[in-house]
Formats: sequence, C-alpha cells, structure tokens
Amino acid sequence: MTAKKFAVFSFAAGLIGLLAAVYADAPQYAAAAAAVLIYSAVLFWQVYKLNKQIGEAEGGFLIGEMKAKTNAEQAAKELLDAQHKIKQEKHKGEKSLVAARSKHEEEIKKLQEQTQADRKQREAEASKLNERLLSARQVVDYYAKKDGLDVYTGSAALRGIAGIYVVKNMDVNAQNKVKIGETGNFAQRFRQLESSTHSAGIAAIAPQLLAPLDEGRKEVEQNIHKELSLYQSSNEWFNISPERAMAVVCAHVFDKRMSNLQQRE
Repeated sequence: MTAKKFAVFSFAAGLIGLLAAVYADAPQYAAAAAAVLIYSAVLFWQVYKLNKQIGEAEGGFLIGEMKAKTNAEQAAKELLDAQHKIKQEKHKGEKSLVAARSKHEEEIKKLQEQTQADRKQREAEASKLNERLLSARQVVDYYAKKDGLDVYTGSAALRGIAGIYVVKNMDVNAQNKVKIGETGNFAQRFRQLESSTHSAGIAAIAPQLLAPLDEGRKEVEQNIHKELSLYQSSNEWFNISPERAMAVVCAHVFDKRMSNLQQRE
C-alpha cells in the first residue's frame, strides 16, 4: 500500500470513527477518532508535498533530458555539417590537384616539344654548317678559281684593303679560337686588334684569311655570325677551328660577289 493510499484510508477511518462516536455520544472515542483524522490529514498533506516535489523533480529531469537530447541532436547535426564541409573541401582540393597536375603535364609536354624542336633546328643548322666544312685550302682554291679574284691567307692577308677577315688566337686552349669581322683596311684593323686583344688577356693573334669585298661587307658579316651562332663564344669570337671559319667566310663572300655582279648586269 502506498503512503498516499494509507493516508486516505486513515483519514476515512478517522472520519468514520468520529461520526460514529458523535452518533453514539461517546466523547472518549470522538477524541481518538479526531486524533486519527488530524494525523491522516497531516500525513496526506506531507504525501501531497512529497509527490509534488517528486513530480517537479521528474519534470526537471524530463526537461533536462529533453535539453540534453536537443543539444545532442544539435551537436550531431553540426558534426554532420562539418563532415560534409570537410568532404566538400577535400573534393575541391582533389579537383584543384588534378587540374594543377594536368596543367603541369601540359607544360612539361610543351617544353619537351619545344626542346625537341630546338634540337632539330640545331641539328639542321649543324648539318648545314658541316656541308661547308671542306678543307681551308680546297675552299680557298675553289672560290678563288670561280671568282677570278684573289683570296689571301696567312701573312699575305695583311693588306690595306677591305673585306671579311679571320684572325686566329694563338692560345690553342682558348675558347675564343677565331675572330671573324669586316674592315675597310685589314692591315690597319689587325694592328688595332693586336693592341686590344693583348689588353683583354690574349697573348698573340695571327692573320688567317682576308676575303676582299667592298659592297655589302656588313651584311655578309652578320650572315656569317648568324650561321655560326651555335659556336659564338663572345662578340665576334667563335669556338671553331680556323679552317672551318675560313670555309664559311669564303662561301659567303663568294655568294655576295656573285650577287653584286648580277645586280650590276
């Protein structure tokens, strides 16, 4: 039996006893019944207060439980949102990485294609140059015969006339092996070169070739430098043998002489 039921039962018993004592005109029983009635009323009131406190506690517990549940659901939602955001960022990062890798691969491919094209161009230029690489004596003799004009070599090249010249660096270990240029007076130009090259640390130079040419010397000089650009070490100096330099110079000078003659005709 619960405390509430016991209080109700005691109150009912006390009330009945009180009514019976009054009806029987028995004061001694009426006092006892009244005491039971008061006791049961107090007990009922205490039970009521206790139940109310229990109810409030249970209500608070339920509210707390609901709040905890709501907070847990909110936390779970935030966790899911964070996971979704992380997933999106990861996907975005992977896409960016793929795009960057693809761009990098394209750049590498373009660079490889460009390198291959440059290599082919250099091979073609080298092949073109090699076609001219006869011996110096053969070239000089060949073009002198076809042209009908003198081409001077060695010390005989030191003449006060215009043309395209080749000067040799006497240091066999130097990178600047030959100098190719144009002048209006080679004898004078060579004296200038002896002074300037000595100041630049070149111990000695020697004349190798003078191919006489008046018209278009600058143009021929530029064309020769362009053809030998793969071997250009500095300014008008080239890292090739004197024989190769003489062959190229003779070929260009002869071509220009023929062009000049055709224009005059």
